[in-house]
Amino acid sequence: MERKFDYLTPRWLGRAHMYHGEQDAMRYRFVMDSKEKKVEASVYTKVCFEKADDVVTELFSWDEEGTAALRDWMQQHYERICEDK
Repeated sequence: MERKFDYLTPRWLGRAHMYHGEQDAMRYRFVMDSKEKKVEASVYTKVCFEKADDVVTELFSWDEEGTAALRDWMQQHYERICEDK
């Protein structure tokens, strides 16, 4: 399957404190903590994060290694969610 999240880099994540997006049936949210250098990533499929009942969240370091892990994690969830649709 085509890799959908290779654009995610530490620099890209630095463009906002919080970012919401969607890719096909998967929605996602990133919350960056610049003090702790962490990124909280969440994926879900419902209308909005606050109302979703299927949120899966993981914490990643905000560096090259953590961002690589984030890309892989996002891709795995994308494939799982979009395979079901």
